[in-house]
Amino acid sequence: MTMRIYRAVGMVGLSVERGNLVVTERFGSKFNRRTVFEASRPDVDHIIVSCWGGSLSFDVFEWLNRHGVAFTVIDEHAEIQAEVIPAGHVSAHTKARQARMGEWERLALARPMIEAKIAGEWRVLQWLAQAGIIEECPAVPVEAEPDSLDALRLVEARAAAVYWGCVAGIPIRFDRPSRVPSRDWQTVGPRSSPKTGTPRRAVSPFHATLNYAYTILAGLARRVIVEYRIDPDIPLLHAYHATRPSLVYDVVEPVRPIIDRAVFSAFMKPGEPGLYARVESFIYKSDGTCVLNPDFARQWHDRVATKEVRGRFERIVEPLAEVLKSPAAPPAVPTTVRIKRPDGLEFLPVPIREYEQKDAKNESKPGTARICAASDCDREFIPNNPKQMYCSYRCRDREKQRRYRKEREKAGRCIQCGGPMDYPTTMHHNKTSPKYCSKCQEYFRTKYRRHRAGG
Repeated sequence: MTMRIYRAVGMVGLSVERGNLVVTERFGSKFNRRTVFEASRPDVDHIIVSCWGGSLSFDVFEWLNRHGVAFTVIDEHAEIQAEVIPAGHVSAHTKARQARMGEWERLALARPMIEAKIAGEWRVLQWLAQAGIIEECPAVPVEAEPDSLDALRLVEARAAAVYWGCVAGIPIRFDRPSRVPSRDWQTVGPRSSPKTGTPRRAVSPFHATLNYAYTILAGLARRVIVEYRIDPDIPLLHAYHATRPSLVYDVVEPVRPIIDRAVFSAFMKPGEPGLYARVESFIYKSDGTCVLNPDFARQWHDRVATKEVRGRFERIVEPLAEVLKSPAAPPAVPTTVRIKRPDGLEFLPVPIREYEQKDAKNESKPGTARICAASDCDREFIPNNPKQMYCSYRCRDREKQRRYRKEREKAGRCIQCGGPMDYPTTMHHNKTSPKYCSKCQEYFRTKYRRHRAGG
């Protein structure tokens, strides 16, 4: 099922009125919107707010947690300021299993991610060379026999240095060259910003767009990790960070080249060579940094949070979840570790010592797994207590509402509000068994008319 995401930009306010979540958006004189998410049917899985200011009431967090809706706040520099993900019931066993993973086991899980990332970067360079944007596609250097996580990090760093060095000098043309405020806007530029020495607070439009897209990507990855009941703070390859979910950035690595290509495609104009952009799509800040215009930023939510990207994250996280939660046997420990180059060459395997395999097997002590009792969910989970029957609050509440509706229908009452049925059986195309009362019918009919009218 496709994730339903709502994007709010500008000056944003969130509040709860009569049990419903109300989101207001305002950006100068361009737009002034008010959106209501009803408690009976929220129709949203994730709310992403990219705002310059606004307000928020405390009862919003209770509403989000009750309905299983994720909430992310992104500032104008594409940095996550706050994030609320519904509780995923990560068991103590899973957390301990993650923390106790040996280096070889982590290396075996992180290796395919870096392989996919380097191969993706190679394909992006080839695609740019075929489009005539860069002159040649150089070879990506890879460290021989990466027998440790440090060596694997060196592989990634050297490949990234070549990759971003090839695209840094690509010029960008604008529709109004006289209105370009800085020389940094005229090229793609290096990945690190001169303001911070890191990719944050970019000074060029290309990297400002890339940072914004990466932030949306990280939010989607964290949602998938939590849904698989894995702790997003315990990493495989990245270092532990007090204020950052490091595992999210491990999972994001193989998907970054896909977003890179999407950003390059957005900066291309059909029929013209090179990269092209509109000055109005970006805002030049007083400190020399570049941020996205709200209208342009809003487009990237649909481009990044796609069903294809979510499917890739699920294929990346699923093997990790199987290793951490296998109830039948200890996780399989590979006997060799290999790094494959994008050109097809493969290094010699590095053997894992026998005693390290025994230690990794002895560390696994899985609990008793269950299948979620919800009728529309067959996910396996490890319960926190003997009475837990559902994998999440969302499945429990959804099953409870389904049970209430069946009881109301059996008792001859309205399945929506539970009131008496006063709707004539001869109306509405001769329907003989109506399920809603006249008030609910009128409510849904009015809502449908407003939707068709665009209101």
